[in-house]
Amino acid sequence: MGAQREFGLAAYWQDRSNEALGWDAYYVWKAEHGAYSDFLAREDGDPRSFHTHTFGFRLLPRFTDRLSGELEAALQLGDDNLLAGMGYAGLTYAFSDAPWKPEVTAAVYTLTGDSDGTRGGHAWHSVFNRESTFGDVPASMYPGLDHNNLVYPHLRIAATPGAGHSLALQCGPMFAPVRERDAYGHSGALRGIYAQLLWIVNLGEAVDDRLEGFDFVFLGEALRKGNYFTEACENNLGVYLCWELMYTF
Repeated sequence: MGAQREFGLAAYWQDRSNEALGWDAYYVWKAEHGAYSDFLAREDGDPRSFHTHTFGFRLLPRFTDRLSGELEAALQLGDDNLLAGMGYAGLTYAFSDAPWKPEVTAAVYTLTGDSDGTRGGHAWHSVFNRESTFGDVPASMYPGLDHNNLVYPHLRIAATPGAGHSLALQCGPMFAPVRERDAYGHSGALRGIYAQLLWIVNLGEAVDDRLEGFDFVFLGEALRKGNYFTEACENNLGVYLCWELMYTF
């Protein structure tokens, strides 16, 4: 990761003029590793050097005061005849009158994969950053955090337990729909069952005005590994806990 060099240009359009249907459209050009070569050219013979073009859109329909949706899709083209895709679809129902004002979202997130792994002709390439997309525990499945070959149906529940508090829990199975030649062992389709809890507290609002600008954040994650991994690792449980105190000024 230390030698990774990336450069990109993006155009992003956002329209919220129609309250019933907001939409976004974007294009991203990205050069990986060869970003500082002559005229941003690809470095011949270096498999880490790669250029991608990503075209995408996002729709945000609001069906009623309580029911809303989100749909995003992207097409990715690149060197070596790359043809890959990303998709997300979700429906959210808000229980506005209930205590804690919970919102329940049913969604599915998918990234294309390839039998040749992260550099195959249909494997999705990370676009905006190389941070973990959904959490730190699942990130270890992807060399260089190059997320691809994934179908993640999940439920998410968000709530407001009190003033200044934000609580969210999501859970679902992670699948690898494409069988990879150099996979971990069984090369089964189930990467694992993943769960995440995120709790954010605005201390200025929840505790005392003198703490304005301070936020307490707790993140907990767990992944029960599936048959995508070797028999020795299958059913192993990975847990990640993190808490932070942040100040914004």
